[in-house]
Amino acid sequence: MQSISRFTARAVTLAAAAGATVALAGGPASAAGFWANACQDGRACIVLAHGAGPGGAYWNIDGCKHHPIHDYYKSALAQGNAFYVNYANGKWDYVGPWTGRPLDSGNLVTSVDVLC
Repeated sequence: MQSISRFTARAVTLAAAAGATVALAGGPASAAGFWANACQDGRACIVLAHGAGPGGAYWNIDGCKHHPIHDYYKSALAQGNAFYVNYANGKWDYVGPWTGRPLDSGNLVTSVDVLC
């Protein structure tokens, strides 16, 4: 049984290290996607209010679902499906398909819901 305990301890350590690596990569909390210098076709994108992520200012969101986010963004662009940007104060902004709009850059974005 001792070898299983060591294996479990190593697995927990590796999982924690992997989690720290993801956190340091600069991606929004749990949102599937990637940083880029532009919004790619078929993506829902939000643009950081200040600065940029490791690959650019645009967070290109993957998939039609609820995506937890935790940062401040100045604009949104739908290169395909519509989506909602949800704020900490309970308000939201709707971004129609193939449109863009400014966001409330002083309001914390808590999630994005991509519609399909």
